[in-house]
Amino acid sequence: MNQALQTTVNVVEPPSEGVVHVWRASISDLSATLVATDYKHVLSDEETVKYQAYLARQAKLEFLLGRLMIRTLLSRYFPEIEPRDWKFSFNPYGKPIVENAPLPIDLSLSHSGGFVVLAFTLGAEVGIDIECARASLDVADLASSVFSPGELVFLLAQQPSRLAETFYRFWTLKEAYIKARGMGLSLPLDQFTFRLPQTDELPQRVSITFDSGIEDSPDSWWFGVESYRGHAVAIALKRDGKAAKILRRDFLLDEFTLSRSG
Repeated sequence: MNQALQTTVNVVEPPSEGVVHVWRASISDLSATLVATDYKHVLSDEETVKYQAYLARQAKLEFLLGRLMIRTLLSRYFPEIEPRDWKFSFNPYGKPIVENAPLPIDLSLSHSGGFVVLAFTLGAEVGIDIECARASLDVADLASSVFSPGELVFLLAQQPSRLAETFYRFWTLKEAYIKARGMGLSLPLDQFTFRLPQTDELPQRVSITFDSGIEDSPDSWWFGVESYRGHAVAIALKRDGKAAKILRRDFLLDEFTLSRSG
């Protein structure tokens, strides 16, 4: 017997200007509920086909959880629209655009290692990335091909015990930035440089500089990097240099009323 997500959900105020809502979830915490959920009541036909095409269980559940988060949370912000009725388009580089939102809301989704993070903001461009550290990855070798010279020097100056941690902070920041820009890997990763503070404290404020090949201004952006259950998470917000406020909340399917069906 499956469970259907009811379309009546508790209302949450959308983020105000300069505020980013970051929702976080783990498929290990929610897998039983996910498997029991009648997702067809929430997903579009196209999303349902894509979900059913996944063969790997983790990738399948990450996709499902991500789509459920986007659709149900948008309907918590704007309850006059049912979760299944949200319309999306994508720019040429794959950045999602909410077509029928009452307000200009921007979103960014990322998943890795069974974890999903989702960022919302109003009237600005936002990007988020989460990465699960892989012990088998030669981070110094990979960094030499994608990091800027300044980032590579900083990385290789770290103690061996901090090498992977520092690599993933840089990597998530780069991913968050290109996702916020909505231009993907058309932006050369080695032509902009992040500068991490000399501290282990998280979350961290981060600065950026651009090579001449990147048309952008450091003063236009706010960046932060933090940790979620051992994973590196980075947030990029186009904010004209102003401080941003990040509100974090764990996403629980139990917050949505579940009813039995069929």
